[in-house]
Amino acid sequence: MTYQDVHLLLQNQQFKSLNYSGEIISDTLLRNYKIGKIVLMTKILLLINQRSSRQKILLSMISMIFFVMGTARESVTMVNGYAASAHRIVIKIQDDIAPMPGRSDALNLASPLKINAYLRNQGARSLEPLFKDWQNFSERHFAHQLHQFYLVIFDSPVDVSSIINDLMDYNEVIVVEPDYQVRQTMVPDDPYYSDQWAHDNFGQAGEQNVGVPDCDTDTDQAWDITTGEADIIIAILDTGIDGRHPEFSGKMVPGYDFVNNDHYPLDDNGHGTGCAGIAAALGNNNQGIAGVSWESQIMPIKILNSDAYGDITDIANGVTWATDNGARIISMSLSGGSYLEYFNSAINAAVDNGTVVFAATGNGDSGIPAYPSNYDNCIAVGALSPCNERKNPNSCDGEYLWGSNFGPHLDFLAPGVLMHTTTMDGGYMSYFNGTSAACPHAAGIGALVLSVNPSMSPEEVRNIMQLTSDDLYETAWDEQSGYGRLNAYHAVSMALDSCENYWTPGDVNNDGLLNVLDLVIVTNLILGVDTDAELCLIWSADYDDNGDINVLDIIQIINVIIDG
Repeated sequence: MTYQDVHLLLQNQQFKSLNYSGEIISDTLLRNYKIGKIVLMTKILLLINQRSSRQKILLSMISMIFFVMGTARESVTMVNGYAASAHRIVIKIQDDIAPMPGRSDALNLASPLKINAYLRNQGARSLEPLFKDWQNFSERHFAHQLHQFYLVIFDSPVDVSSIINDLMDYNEVIVVEPDYQVRQTMVPDDPYYSDQWAHDNFGQAGEQNVGVPDCDTDTDQAWDITTGEADIIIAILDTGIDGRHPEFSGKMVPGYDFVNNDHYPLDDNGHGTGCAGIAAALGNNNQGIAGVSWESQIMPIKILNSDAYGDITDIANGVTWATDNGARIISMSLSGGSYLEYFNSAINAAVDNGTVVFAATGNGDSGIPAYPSNYDNCIAVGALSPCNERKNPNSCDGEYLWGSNFGPHLDFLAPGVLMHTTTMDGGYMSYFNGTSAACPHAAGIGALVLSVNPSMSPEEVRNIMQLTSDDLYETAWDEQSGYGRLNAYHAVSMALDSCENYWTPGDVNNDGLLNVLDLVIVTNLILGVDTDAELCLIWSADYDDNGDINVLDIIQIINVIIDG
């Protein structure tokens, strides 16, 4: 291909085009990687010497991106918000055109179809029956029109959404669809997971196997969206944590011991280790249990002694230390005392710093507010029984000696009876009870919400968790259950839907700047290098908001960078 060929192709006005710093870059050529890569690489290299230093850097970046994308063997793109192959589409051919197996040969790129010229121009390598056993089809297969589906494979990544739209203009075609990618529905392989009714209740709680099916927080469904992020740190303010437990391997960040005034917050009671396991024990690691936000890291803050008692001055210090050292979530499974200005101020300062603070309502079966859960900026978590009710002495679980506190300060309920969790000896228990168990479960759900949308404020996290809770007694709020039973899946889904309130299209690292770093991240998404990106990041990468992340998004981001 000569320079004249390149120039003529780039200046061809019959294509829908983008004006890029005075130069015309064809949409069609961008989608046709087989020709478009050569054209753009040649043109970009010629343009580099005609631009400012800043523009030279960006143009060089484009050429590198196209080179890398051209060498990728298999890429993933986003279509309608879902991951799909960037190399394959499926076409349903009209019945009077599609050959019948055993009567004629299958269609291919050499067949006299109008679509074939277009497909070849887009870099198609093959057109073949979708179902590999096509030749052995019976009347049953014909009745369901399976012989009409054909797979198109492209040598290089293509703009799947655009090709689907183009092909629908051909009379030979009935339907054109992407080849979506799927993954295993998340069911952790932890041996005790099936006993954890809090995640997926089918009536298996306790030795009597009690429970109402689906009286759970739908954590298992939320895990199909996120299992947490390491940078969402959960601080457990309690008796310390046994960090040697295998469920916490690689998850512990430095904490502090306010009881002994040192940096070794070891657990000498067991309560804190149990709370930590509920919130964030490793999941899918083929041992023990699955915590709620198992990818989150854990910060141990020891503010209770070996008898599980502590001073509120230490607890207030623990709140301040945790938020100052990076905790996005604080879980306090404790109650006692009354209103204190200094404790309220410490909680307010933590919330103002972006930390979501949770506290247990207490286990007195009382409507009298308990502190710290009664502070305005503290999320008050009550306990749910496995039979879809506020835990009380008469609930189905057989735990007759206690009930969850309720009243005007209550936000919602989380599972808090017969809970499986971790113990200090590296083992597990199945009877961790109380709002002490409910609080870290709610804190884990808060961590899942922030994992999807880390830009959310504590008040916004609280509102989402309230709004997405499942009603138990009355519509909206009531004194017995607050806003109802927490629903992790609905909360995470709502946080994902609100990405546009916190992220800017193209600023995929959310640092307030559009620059080369954003281009690198988008390129990695297109190439499938980053398969575990935050979902709001993926939303931001789809600059033109068409559900498909591709090189056109990169070009538009570059336009903004240069124009800016």
